[in-house]
Amino acid sequence: MWRTLRAASPGWALAAAFLLVPWFLGGAVNVWLLLRRLAPIPFPTFVQVYAASWTTSLVLPGQLGDATQVLLLRRYGVPVSASSAAYATDKALSLAFMLAVASAGLVLYGPLEVKGSLVGFLAGGALLGLVILLLLLSLKVSTRGPLARLGHALTAITSSIAVFAREPQLLWTNVAITIVKWLLMVASYASAFRALGFRVPVAAAATLPVMSSLVGYLPISAGGLGTTEWTAVALFGKLDVPGPIVVTAFLFLRTSVIAIAILLFGARRSQL
Repeated sequence: MWRTLRAASPGWALAAAFLLVPWFLGGAVNVWLLLRRLAPIPFPTFVQVYAASWTTSLVLPGQLGDATQVLLLRRYGVPVSASSAAYATDKALSLAFMLAVASAGLVLYGPLEVKGSLVGFLAGGALLGLVILLLLLSLKVSTRGPLARLGHALTAITSSIAVFAREPQLLWTNVAITIVKWLLMVASYASAFRALGFRVPVAAAATLPVMSSLVGYLPISAGGLGTTEWTAVALFGKLDVPGPIVVTAFLFLRTSVIAIAILLFGARRSQL
């Protein structure tokens, strides 16, 4: 991997890294546009919180680091119900889009046996989600104790999400920015592989990183580190891309995003 990185094209590597800057800021804008409808907060302040939540993904499993922005926003007087509603809505929309892209990738690159098992997995996941939803709704029956407080909190979050439902332009704006982010991601991954001497098909750059990133949602490792790369090696292996090339490209982009988050967090802190 070190030999591969040393032989990389600096121009393509810088292009891959710089494409992640608007990609990162686009994610912050998506959540902020929703959040400001519920609670006023300056965008520079939110970017600092957003960047800080990204840095915590270094030590927290799955997507828990990303979700810490809900707790960090309390320092700025943002109610948990408002920040949770904005975060959950943005995450649901982006996850739905990612699943659509991953489904396209599965059609293009997935073996038939995986396609059949995926249907069962999605059906089981939908059933589990329905059961959890029914259980959460039943918490409203309780009027005392921690279950009652949890029920009230869920009701407040649901009410906040209902605000977004009454303003569909907010949701469509979120989807539009998500698509732009995806295009930036495609260009970034294509540039990273090009820097390492491989031209991957556009369809592969558009779908396979999304498919591998979904594995990172499982709370197995910090920020999906290792599990995402391991999955990517298997997926890009179908295109005869060597494992060290895949791991180097993914770790380079992961490191670039972390560096962007740290720089934005540090730049904002120096202005306070």
